[in-house]
This record gives sequence, C-alpha cells and structure tokens, in this order.
Amino acid sequence: MTRKILLLFAAAGAALAAAGVVVVSLAFALYALMRDAAGFSAAASAAVVAGAVALIFLIVFGVLAIKAAAKPKEPPVVERLKTLVRERPIMAAGAALAAGVFAVRNPKMILPLVLAFLEPKPPRRH
Repeated sequence: MTRKILLLFAAAGAALAAAGVVVVSLAFALYALMRDAAGFSAAASAAVVAGAVALIFLIVFGVLAIKAAAKPKEPPVVERLKTLVRERPIMAAGAALAAGVFAVRNPKMILPLVLAFLEPKPPRRH
C-alpha cells in the first residue's frame, strides 16, 4: 500500500516537472519568435512573454473563482426537507421527535419512515 502511494507521488512529481519544462520551453519559444521573427527588442520580447503568462494566470484565476462561487446543487431530498421545515416547522419538529423515538425502538424501520414523509403530497383542491 505504501509503495503504491509513493509511486503515485513519484508519477505526479514527474508529470509536474514535465509540465514545468513545457511551460518554460513555450515561454522561450515565444520570446525567440517575438525577437527574431517579429523584430522586437529583447525587452519588448520579454514583456510579451510576461503578458502571456499574466493572461494565462488571469484565465486560470477566473475559472477557479467561478467554480468556487458556484453553489453545489442539493439533492431533492434535502430540498424537500427544507421546504417541509419552512412551511410547517411545528409538524417537522414533531415528526423529527417521533422519528427519533421510533428509530431508537426499531432501527430497521428508519428508511421506510423517512420515505413516507418525503412522498409528494396530493395537490389541494380549492
């Protein structure tokens, strides 16, 4: 088990080192392209490389910020329980108390009890 973990870390380290080499190589290639093919000065070519790296960092930061701000969607069961608690808090408290007492006395019946409370209620007729 320990050997597999160490091999996994070694593989991850090798992949990160290879990615670093690729990034440095691409930066140097962009520098050479700007200096030789486009005729920029050394300082201007370095500025282009720095700008490209900054743009990549901004894109990665934007993607991570969007993912961090996104709220994970709750399962339908949780949404139904929240609705029940909001609409009928006294009934929800009584049901929770009854379910707790029932679960202590008969643990095998917890799932059917929860499912009974989560079934959709029939629409009201006015």
